[in-house]
Amino acid sequence: MKQLMGPGNKSKIATSITLALLLSISPKILADNNPNWARGYIGNLNFRLNQDEDLSQRIRRVEVATTALNQAQQREKAKKQNVNNLKTKKQEANQEVTKLGNQISKAITEQGNLKKEITKNEQELPKAESLQAQADNKVNKKTKEVKELEQTLTKKQQRLEKQSEACEAEPTPACKKKVAELKQDVEVYTQSVAKAQKQLENLSENAKQEKKKVNQLKKKIAEQKAQVDKLGTEIATKNQKLVQSKASLKDLTQKLKVAQTELTKLQNETKNLSNALNIAQLDKEKFRERLIARVLDANKKGANEGSLDGESDGRYLSNRLGTHYGSRDGENDGINEGTRAGRERQRDIGYQEGQHDGAARAEQEGTAAGTIEGTYAGNVDAATKTAQVDGANRAQASDAAVVGANQGSAAGMQRAIRTGDQIGTENGKNEAIKKFETRKLDSKEVNGSFAGSFARVIPAFPSEHQGRNFNPQGGFARKIVEQAFKDGYKKRYRARLRSTYETVIPRIYNDTYTASYNNNYDVHYNRAYPTDRQAGYEQGQSDAYNRDYGVHYDNAYNRFRTQFSISPNTSAPEYQSTYARVESNVYESEYESIRATEYRRVETNTFNTNIAEQTEIFRKKKFESVSKIYSENPVLKFVSSSITDGGINGVAAKDGIFQPGETTYHDVVIQNFGDTEAKNVVVVMENGAKSTIASIPAKSITKVKGASKSTVNASLGKTDTKVVNVYLPLNAQADIQGRHYANLAQGKLNSGDRKSNRVNYPLALSSLSTNGTIIIGKNNSLSVKLSNNSKRSYQGELKLDISSNARSKVITKGFNSLTKLDRSTQLNDSVVNVSDEADIYTPITFNVKVSKNGVTLGVLDRALTTMAKAPYVEKAGKPVVVANSDYAANDLVDLLATMGGLQGASVLDTSLRSLNKTPLANGVKGKTLLLLEKGAIKDIDGMLKKSANTSVVLIDELQNGFGGVKSISTFKDAESFNFNVAGVDTNTKMIFANPLRASGLKTAVPVLASDIRSYKKYLALAELMKLSNDQILKKIESNVNKSSFFASSTANKQLMQMGIIRGIDETMRINKHYDLSGSGLGRDKDIANLLKDDKSLFHNRLGDLVDGKTRDSNVSLFLFAHDFYYTMRNALKFYDPIEDRVKFAIQNRMFGALFISAALKEVDKSYKALKKYDKKLYKQVSNNKGIHAPFEMAEERE
Repeated sequence: MKQLMGPGNKSKIATSITLALLLSISPKILADNNPNWARGYIGNLNFRLNQDEDLSQRIRRVEVATTALNQAQQREKAKKQNVNNLKTKKQEANQEVTKLGNQISKAITEQGNLKKEITKNEQELPKAESLQAQADNKVNKKTKEVKELEQTLTKKQQRLEKQSEACEAEPTPACKKKVAELKQDVEVYTQSVAKAQKQLENLSENAKQEKKKVNQLKKKIAEQKAQVDKLGTEIATKNQKLVQSKASLKDLTQKLKVAQTELTKLQNETKNLSNALNIAQLDKEKFRERLIARVLDANKKGANEGSLDGESDGRYLSNRLGTHYGSRDGENDGINEGTRAGRERQRDIGYQEGQHDGAARAEQEGTAAGTIEGTYAGNVDAATKTAQVDGANRAQASDAAVVGANQGSAAGMQRAIRTGDQIGTENGKNEAIKKFETRKLDSKEVNGSFAGSFARVIPAFPSEHQGRNFNPQGGFARKIVEQAFKDGYKKRYRARLRSTYETVIPRIYNDTYTASYNNNYDVHYNRAYPTDRQAGYEQGQSDAYNRDYGVHYDNAYNRFRTQFSISPNTSAPEYQSTYARVESNVYESEYESIRATEYRRVETNTFNTNIAEQTEIFRKKKFESVSKIYSENPVLKFVSSSITDGGINGVAAKDGIFQPGETTYHDVVIQNFGDTEAKNVVVVMENGAKSTIASIPAKSITKVKGASKSTVNASLGKTDTKVVNVYLPLNAQADIQGRHYANLAQGKLNSGDRKSNRVNYPLALSSLSTNGTIIIGKNNSLSVKLSNNSKRSYQGELKLDISSNARSKVITKGFNSLTKLDRSTQLNDSVVNVSDEADIYTPITFNVKVSKNGVTLGVLDRALTTMAKAPYVEKAGKPVVVANSDYAANDLVDLLATMGGLQGASVLDTSLRSLNKTPLANGVKGKTLLLLEKGAIKDIDGMLKKSANTSVVLIDELQNGFGGVKSISTFKDAESFNFNVAGVDTNTKMIFANPLRASGLKTAVPVLASDIRSYKKYLALAELMKLSNDQILKKIESNVNKSSFFASSTANKQLMQMGIIRGIDETMRINKHYDLSGSGLGRDKDIANLLKDDKSLFHNRLGDLVDGKTRDSNVSLFLFAHDFYYTMRNALKFYDPIEDRVKFAIQNRMFGALFISAALKEVDKSYKALKKYDKKLYKQVSNNKGIHAPFEMAEERE
C-alpha cells in the first residue's frame, strides 16, 4: 500500500481525479478555423466538421485534457518560478557572503598597511623637525649678519655725507680722494647688504619649506590614524552582516530543497496529463481523418454525378434554346436582308432599263428644244444688230419730252413692281419657311434596310436553370457527408451545365441560324418586287434624262444660233418683235438727256404711289407658292449619323471596338419639314454600297435605324473612315425644297458625314513572358495578360491559341479557356518544354491570339522572342562555344549557325552559373574554346587557370583586340604577337598566358584573335596549340620528311611554325618574368638560367632529340632544328617586334657569351650530324634559313 502511495502514483491519482472533474463540464464545440483539408473540396463549404456528434465528443475530450494540462503546467510554471527565485536568492546570498568576506579581508589588509605607514611616518617626523630647526638657526644667524651690515653701511653713508659737505667747503685733493674712497666703501657695503638679504630670503624660503614638510607629515599621520579607526569600525560592522548573510544562506538552501521536491511532483503530474492529452488528440485526429476521407469521397462522388447530369442537361438546354433562337433570328434576318437585297436587285434592274429609255428621250427632246431655241436666239441676235442702227436714226426726229414723261411713268411703275417683288417675295418666303420649319416636329423612329441585323446574338445562359436530371440527393446517413455530396453535386452540376451550354450552343445556334437565314433569304431575294422595279425605272430614266438632256440641247442650240445669227428669218415673230423692241430701246436712249428731268419727276411719283401695293401683292404670292411647296413636297434636312459595330457572325457586336472585317451599321437622323412623306431616300456609303430608306414621315425628325451597313476595311492599328451620303432628287423649286441640301444638282442632302474609328480588337494580349530562363528538358510556364478594352463584359468560351516558330513541339500545354472576362486577368497555366537540341540557342518566337466561335478577338501586342538554354555537355572532337547568352545572344546565334547548330559544337553558357558550375570551377581539358567575350570574359578567369591542353579562339566581334583578355588575372603580364601563319593570316594575332606571372595558372593558355567570318581558318592552328612540346616534335618527326620539309603542305608548315612559335613564347615568358624581377643588375639571374635548366622547354626537348646521329627516321627533326635555330636567333636578336623586348641576359643564355653556355648549343651543333648524314641536304637547308619562320626574317647585323 505504501508502494502504491509513492510520489509517482499519487501524481497519477491526482491526474485521474482532475480529468474526471473536467469531463463533467459542458464542452465548447471547436470550429475548424483553418480547414486545410478542404482545399480540394468542391463547392462552397457550408458546414464544420465539429458539427458531427462523434467528432464533437472527441473534441470535448481533447479540450478537457488540454484544460487539465494547462492548469498543471501553470502550477508547474509557478513552482518552477519559485525554485528559480530561491536559486537566485541563494546565489545572491552566496555572492553577498563572498563579497563581505572579500571586503573584510581587504579592509584588514588596508588597515595593516596604514599602521605600517604611520610607524614609518612617525619615525620620519623627528628628522623633519631637526631639519626645520637647523633652517631656522641659519635664518636667525643670517638676519643678524644683515643687520650688522646695514649698520656699517649707515655709518659709511653718514661719514660720506659729512666728508662731502667738508669738500664742498674746502675742495682739496686729499678731501676729494677721501670722498672717493668713502663712495667706494658705500658701494661695496651696499652690494654686500643686497647679497646678504638675498641669502636671507633663500634661507627663509628653505625654512618655510622645511616647516611645511613637518606640518604635512603630522597631518598625514593624523589622517592615517583616523582612517585606521574608520576601517576598524567598518570591519566590525561587516562581520555582523557576514554572520547574518550566512544564516540567511542556510535558510534559503533548506527552502530550495523543499521547493525542488515539490516541483518534481508537479512535473510528473504534467507528464501524465500530457500523455493523456496525446492519447485524446490521437483518437480525435484519427477519427477526424476518417471523417474527412468520407466527406471528400462523398463530395467527389457528388461532383462526378453532378458533372454528368450537368453535361446532359447542358446539351439538352443548348439544343432547345439554340434551335429556337437560331431559327427565329435567322428567319427574321433572312427575311429582312433577303427582302432588302431583292428589292435592291429589282430596283437596279428597273434603274438600268430606265437609264436606256431616259437617255433616248433626252436625246430626242434635247435636240428638238435646242434647235427651236437656237433658231430663236439666232433670229434675236440678227434683229438686235439691225434694230440698233435703225433706232438710232429714228430717235433723232422724235418728241423726247412727251416720250420721257410716258417712259418715266412706266419706269416708276416698273421699279415699284421690281422692288415690291424683291421685298415682298423675300418676306413671303421667310414667313412661309418660318411657319413650316419652326413648328414642332414629331419624333419618329423607323427601320432601315438593316434594322434588326443584331438579332444574331447567341442566347445567354439562364443562370437559375435546373434540368430534368438535377438530383442532389446522395442518400448518406451522416449529415455532413450528405451535405458534402450536395455541395460537390451542385458545384459541378452548375459549372458543367454552363460550360456544356456555352460550348455547344454556339454551334447549334449558328447552324440553325445559318440554315434558317439562307432559306428565308433565298425565298425573299428571288421574289418579284414590281413597285421597286418601277421606282428604279423611273429613277434611272430621270437620272439619264437629266444627265444627257443638257448635252444634246447645248449642241443643237449652239449650232442653230450661229446659223441664224448670220442668215436670219426676218419674217419670224421673234425677229420682228426683237427688232421692234431693240429699235425702240435705242431710240429712247438717244434722247434720254432731253427727257431726264421730266423722267425723274414722273418716275419717283409713280414709284411712291405704287410701292406698298406691289410689295403686298408679291409677299402674298410668294407665301402661297412656298407654302404650297412645303404642303405638297417633302423638305428634308440631314441632321446626323451614328455608327455601331455589328460583330462578325454574331460575335463581338456592340462592344464599342471596331475590328478588322467587322460589319458596321449606320443610323441616320433626318428632319422632314414638309407635309408630305419622303419616299425612297437613298443612302450611299464610301465604298459605293447603296440602300434605300422607304419613307421619312411628314412633319417629323426621324431616326432611321440600320439605314446602311458597311465593313471595316482598314488594317489593325489604322483608322477606318466611313462616309454616309444621303440622296433624294428634287421635284419642286430647288432653293426651297433643297434649301438644306449640300448639292442641289446631285440631289445630295449632306456633304458626306464621316465617322472615323481606330481599328483594334476588343481584347488585348500583352506581357507574354516565361517564368525565367527556358532550360532544355525542364517545364517552364508562360504567362500573359488578357485585357478587355471594350465597353462590355465578354461571356462564353474564349479560346487562347498559342503558337511558336520552334522546329519541334515545345508547347506542351496551352492556356485554359475562359468563360467570362470583365476587365483583365493574368493567365499563367501554359507550359513550355524544349527537348530538341535544334531549338536550343536559337530564337523562338511565341504568339498568342484569343477567339470566340472562330472569330479573332485579340492578338498579342508584341511577340515574345526568347531563347532556350542548356547546360554544358561535352562533345568529343567538337569545339566549345563560350558565351554569356544574356549579353551576346545575337552573336551566339550567328556563330552557331555557321557550325550547323549544336550538332557542330558544345556551348558553355556562363549565364547558367549554377548549372555549369563544374566546368567553370574545375576547367576543361583538351578543348578548343570559341570565346564570345561580351559579359563572359570575367566568368571564365578561374576556369582558364585550371584548364589543360586547351586553346582559345577569340571571336572578336567587339573589335577590342586582346583588351578584354588582358583584363583578367589569367593573362597577367602575358605576351602577344603578330605572326604570319600559313593557311591562316599574314597578321595572325595571338597571346599566351604566362604561368610564371599568373598565380594558379596550370598551363600557358594560348588565344588567337579572329572573327565570325574567318574563325574556321584558325581551328587547325588552335588544335596544334593544344599539343605538348613532345607531341609537336613527334608529329614533325612522323609527318615531315626530307622532301616535304622544303615543299610543305599547309598542315605541315603550320606544324613547324607552331614549334617555332612555342619556342619564341617560352623564351618570352621567361624574359618577361626576368624583366619584372627587378631592375638593372638587381634582376634575378636564376630566372634567366631557366632557359638552360628547365628541360621541359621546347628548345631543350628538341636539343635532346638531335643530340646524336642523323637517320632517315629522324632527319626531319635535324632539318627543323637547323631552321629553328636560325629563326630563333633572328627573332630574338634582329626582328624588331620581338628583339625590342628581349633582355641581354636572355640573349646571352640562349646563344652563349663569355663564361655562359648557350641553351641552344645542342640545337646549333646538330648541323654536324646532318652534314655528315647528307652534305647536299645540309647545304640545301643552310641556303634556306628561316624557310618556316612565322614572320618575315629581318636583316641580320654584325
